[in-house]
Amino acid sequence: GAYPELPKFDMGNSAQSTSNPFKQPDTNQLYHQRKGVGLHCAQAEGNVIKIPLQSIDGSHVGEQRIFPNGIKKFTTGMKIKGAFAIIGGPIEGLIYLCEGWATAASVAEATGRTAVFALSADNLPLVAAALQEKYPAAQFIVAADRDSAGLDAAEKTGLPWTAPSQAGQDWNDVHQTVGLEAVTAEIQRNLEEPRAKPKQGLAAMTLLTAKQLSALDMPDLSYIIQDILPDIGLTLSAGPPKVGKTWLNWWIAKEAVQAGKRVLFVSTEDNNRRMRDRLHQTFHEPPDNLICLAVMSQDEILPTGPSALTYMQKLVDQYKPDLIIVDTVSGILTPSATNKNYDATVGEYGALRKFSHSNSLALIGTTHTRKKSDVSSAPVETILGSQGIGATAETLLVMEKLEGQKNCRLHVTGKDVPQDDFFLRW
Repeated sequence: GAYPELPKFDMGNSAQSTSNPFKQPDTNQLYHQRKGVGLHCAQAEGNVIKIPLQSIDGSHVGEQRIFPNGIKKFTTGMKIKGAFAIIGGPIEGLIYLCEGWATAASVAEATGRTAVFALSADNLPLVAAALQEKYPAAQFIVAADRDSAGLDAAEKTGLPWTAPSQAGQDWNDVHQTVGLEAVTAEIQRNLEEPRAKPKQGLAAMTLLTAKQLSALDMPDLSYIIQDILPDIGLTLSAGPPKVGKTWLNWWIAKEAVQAGKRVLFVSTEDNNRRMRDRLHQTFHEPPDNLICLAVMSQDEILPTGPSALTYMQKLVDQYKPDLIIVDTVSGILTPSATNKNYDATVGEYGALRKFSHSNSLALIGTTHTRKKSDVSSAPVETILGSQGIGATAETLLVMEKLEGQKNCRLHVTGKDVPQDDFFLRW
């Protein structure tokens, strides 16, 4: 079975794209019709479409007018630097950043996500920096043009980026040539990690006086499982082979379901038969609010790295889970033949943490522990991989075998849970 996909954007009355990409423009068509996209945020006025533009504070700064032959004109005297337009929805969750308006429209229609029209390659890094500062919980990916200016702009943002496979194309070119489904697939397939971290300065930080901090109205902490699993954030569960890591995840899923939460369980190492057997051993009746994905029974390969987050965002949009369990988390990380360094590890797990917060859900990733030694005797220090893993996750659940028993001890620690030990009887 193929992975579930979201329904495609309804094109409404927008014109179908021509089968010949080299055909001369039909000046009787409005620009959006010739580009095969809906109007979205634009308005038609005679034979011209007008796109309202805003600054980062939301104020209207002018408009871009596009004529049927593709000629573009900005409002006389408007400040172009840092201006942009939003297509498809609010700035939350996963957001795509694009140079051109038609490109942004095609990306929004293909992915079902919000896209930002940044006016030009030169303006895109400025818009990206402003949006990241104002919306720190959102995830931004640059949907770049495949040319030198577009790729240079994407790299300057320090964000993940994706560009069409064919040189000289933008995402509207792909849309018109091979269709929206191809745009969706190529966006995921061509996703690249940034080569350098974005520059950060004091302007990106928000400092508070003690009185301001004291006056903040913060919600009380809440949990899916009291003092073990917070309802938002990244939790890492770990343990040695055959200690019962998967059964711990099924117990957590059961507790969450019984608490009225909606759970998405992604098993990267199980097929449908094994997941069904575990389901039957955990629940008397299969619950309606548990969604299962057995990766080993799929015809397609589960995306990894940034592409995995794009796919998981689609699952979140479709199924609206309160908790996602990924067993094991290595199945969605970027494969590596060597041990990853600290920065790479922090980057990957930091992206998972940001994903959980931007979607206001709990995310559990399961991994392995290494054999304890005299040097590293604390349970947290046995987590397999660099120290970046334990440093990035907000909650750690570390399982430890008890000698001569099949039962184990569960060590719980984290930023919002009290440090404690529990006895697990299997």
